[in-house]
Amino acid sequence: MSGLLILGYKLLGRGKSFYDIEIENRINYLKDNILDIGKKFDIISFDNLAIEQLKLKSKINPDDFNSYYMGDDGMFTMYIDLVKEEFSVSSITKIRYPLLNNIFDMFDKIKK
Repeated sequence: MSGLLILGYKLLGRGKSFYDIEIENRINYLKDNILDIGKKFDIISFDNLAIEQLKLKSKINPDDFNSYYMGDDGMFTMYIDLVKEEFSVSSITKIRYPLLNNIFDMFDKIKK
């Protein structure tokens, strides 16, 4: 079984300083060819940023999209930075909170 995980390109930190026409060309290549590329793998997964950047919602049947899409950031997932001991809705969210004693309290804070 073969799988592929595609993550969106973050225009933050080093990602911002490395972004150039070549990165844009590669994103556009993926956007234009993702359906053909996907046929070569048993499983293909995306983070929400990649879904947005590759315009996947417009490329597949709406029923299929709704069946597979896990929801917006913060619905069932969150970002945790253990080194900095903080959490947020996603890794690109600027609002960060200090870690709490349990995951349930952290999700409650994210959902508000």
